[in-house]
Amino acid sequence: MTKDQLETIKETIAHSIELNVNGKIRVLTEKMDNYIKSDEEWKKQAEPVIKMGENVQGFGKVSLYILGFVAAVTGAIISIINIVNKK
Repeated sequence: MTKDQLETIKETIAHSIELNVNGKIRVLTEKMDNYIKSDEEWKKQAEPVIKMGENVQGFGKVSLYILGFVAAVTGAIISIINIVNKK
């Protein structure tokens, strides 16, 4: 093979690699970057709603504990009043 033939082959291979390999990798990279960007945007929008749900859930637990305490105290008071009224 001559030097010119080798140079032609080298140029052809380089062009093919750029077109078929690097070009497709760039397309996949762009798609992946766009996906990550949209996923981050979605998470930023959803984060306040998730935190609000956690806060409401925490408030609900506290409310149930208070309601349970009030019910227990009320039950005890009613029991004492019934015992006192029976005597």
